[in-house]
Amino acid sequence: HQNPVVELENLTMMGVHTNAPAHSHLVDGWVTEMADLRDWASGVDGPLVMAGDFNSTTAHPELRRLAGRSAEMTDCGGGLFAAPTWPRAGTPSPVPVLRLDHILVRGLTCQDSGVVGVQGSDHAGVWADLRV
Repeated sequence: HQNPVVELENLTMMGVHTNAPAHSHLVDGWVTEMADLRDWASGVDGPLVMAGDFNSTTAHPELRRLAGRSAEMTDCGGGLFAAPTWPRAGTPSPVPVLRLDHILVRGLTCQDSGVVGVQGSDHAGVWADLRV
C-alpha cells in the first residue's frame, strides 16, 4: 500500500505558540494574539494549516472564533472529548487534563489525528493525517 504524495499549490502552514492567558494581566495580550491569528487566516487564500500551542481549549470563545465562520477552519481531533495535551511533565497535575494544542485546517479534510509524547516538553505533540 503506497500513499500518494499530493503537492498543493498555495498551501500555507503556520506554527502557532501564543502566550498563556494564565494570569489576568496576560489575558488582553492573548486575546489580541488570537484576533491577529483570526485576521491573518481570513486573509489567506487556499488551503491553510495552523498548528501548535494555542494555549486554549475549545471552551475558550477566542479559539471558537478562530476556527469558526470568519476563517472557516476545522479543529482536527479537537472537541469536547479530545485527548488532552497539557500538562505532561507532572506539574501541576500528574496526568494531562487540557487540550491546549490544536491543528486547525481549511481546504483539507482531517482523516485521522492524535497526540504523542514529546520528551522534555510539558505538552504532548499533536498530529493529523490530512487529505485533499
